[in-house]
Amino acid sequence: MKKHIIIYYIIINLICLIPSIISVFIQFDFKFNTLFFFTFSLLNVIAISSIYLNRVVKPSLYFLALTNLIQVFTFVFLGFSYKFLLGPDISFFVFDDGDLSTRLTAIPYNIIFDIDSFEVDNNFMFGFNFIHFWLFLFFNKLIIEEKKLKSNL
Repeated sequence: MKKHIIIYYIIINLICLIPSIISVFIQFDFKFNTLFFFTFSLLNVIAISSIYLNRVVKPSLYFLALTNLIQVFTFVFLGFSYKFLLGPDISFFVFDDGDLSTRLTAIPYNIIFDIDSFEVDNNFMFGFNFIHFWLFLFFNKLIIEEKKLKSNL
């Protein structure tokens, strides 16, 4: 199962990396989002490849756990919004725009990076991405296994 998840994760990042490479090096598109996703997906591919090849495993696992953790949460609160996601998006949202509501979304592949501030209002939204939370737990499990393996030596 470990190999399947690693291959799945590298495919998810290659889906973002290839169009980013095309945008940057062929179309000379140097927008922030393009450069950000190019760099982010390249770092993820390097980290996951080093795990697959069994080199520099511990720092790569920490990096991948952290990158998945920052993709778990989405929020809008006190005039500030944050959403960062690369890959499948199965999220549960709770929002208050005068009435407390919930929503479950499922998007096969989503690429978004949005940090924004606006006039403070009473709107509130909190989102939780299940796929990236599960990947965060998976990489933490691998970190624990790696620590046990090192302590047994």
